[in-house]
Amino acid sequence: MSVSASEVDTRWQGRRVGRNFLRLLKGRAASALLMLAATALMARSLSPEDFGLVVLIHSYLLLVRGLVNLKPFEAIIHYGVPLLERNDGDRLVQLLRLSFVLDVLLAVIGMVLAMLVLVLASDVLPWDSDASQVALVYCLLLPAAASGAASGVLRLYNRFDLLGIRQALGPLVQLCGVTLAWWADGSHVHFLMAFGAGFLIEHVAMLGFGYSELRRQQPHFRLRGECLTARRERFPGLWRYLHVVYWQSNIDLVPKQVSLLLVGAILGPAAAGLFRIAQQIARVVSVPALLLRQVLFPDLARLWFRRDPQFRRLLGRTLHIALVTGLSVALMSRWVGETLIEGIAGEGYAGARDVLPWLLLAAGLDLGVATLRAAGYAMGQAGGLLRVSAIATLCYMFVLVMFGRILGLEGVAFAVVVWASMNLIAFAAIVHRGLGRSGM
Repeated sequence: MSVSASEVDTRWQGRRVGRNFLRLLKGRAASALLMLAATALMARSLSPEDFGLVVLIHSYLLLVRGLVNLKPFEAIIHYGVPLLERNDGDRLVQLLRLSFVLDVLLAVIGMVLAMLVLVLASDVLPWDSDASQVALVYCLLLPAAASGAASGVLRLYNRFDLLGIRQALGPLVQLCGVTLAWWADGSHVHFLMAFGAGFLIEHVAMLGFGYSELRRQQPHFRLRGECLTARRERFPGLWRYLHVVYWQSNIDLVPKQVSLLLVGAILGPAAAGLFRIAQQIARVVSVPALLLRQVLFPDLARLWFRRDPQFRRLLGRTLHIALVTGLSVALMSRWVGETLIEGIAGEGYAGARDVLPWLLLAAGLDLGVATLRAAGYAMGQAGGLLRVSAIATLCYMFVLVMFGRILGLEGVAFAVVVWASMNLIAFAAIVHRGLGRSGM
């Protein structure tokens, strides 16, 4: 039986997505397990209050990094893939130069703003003045986080192997640092230093890998040169696209970092520590969601640019596998959740056992959300995805505050499921409508 060229191309696209996904998954899986080990050792070494303080300060750093960040790697894929297809090297170099400049500028601005907030609004933060001083020093790490453009370069040139290596470096350093702090019977400040070292190494490695690959692919690339001029003529809609991606990424921070800070403000550092333990275990399942979007986006963007009807087939197959896998893991957690938490963090954190199944269910749904978001971005529906995400996030924060005060951590976890469910339904509707209009 003969096989059509389109079927061969679809199989090749599917194999490449699967290969790149596995490359990233190896690094992310190692990252998640190493971070889980570091978190477990720290939880067994510190009281829930001190443990909660460490994760709150680290979450503050991650929150500021996310808020003051245009996520240039999304724009590098969106605009860079067509430029690669057309062999337009001059415009591609200008796009990459602009992305690197924005990355560095915003990383420095983020550090300054983070310090200003700590100085001017310390009374509203969920920790005391001594912890604010520690957090102030911790913010000096933020300039190293200018690695978004480097990440985009590696994705553009299909170097998912280097991305996988980089993803495991930071957590490995964290685990080594936490082990040293545990061996020396250190305070919560020493454990925070271990997390900071991992953060620094992870981003410095990304910068090194990305810039090295860029010089290999574009030997004449220099950071100095034209980047801000003629941007409207060469990249129409770039700032609008960055604006949409920026707000979408900030919305994503709500269940990841903002929720932890809200739990600390509403229920205290000890409750934040319990919630973080459940979050970290659920992260092992939720890791594939981010990877799936990152791997799918370049290939779906290529198929959509060519108006290839295999776009629908690749999307449908991936969505089916993602949802079945994620929900199966969430279902199994009903029987092993309590044993898992007590085995990892100890009996002092048993209060997180009722939270874990909800967070794993949300992580399973998020696998489907990630697949649909990659498709929506490739189709140029980023604005529509942003609007529905904003609505879902507002509902999430309302449910979190209301149910968190009434039901405690279970109410917070229920809010995460509400958020994931609303996004899944709305994203599916937007992608379905876009496919119908395209006739694919």
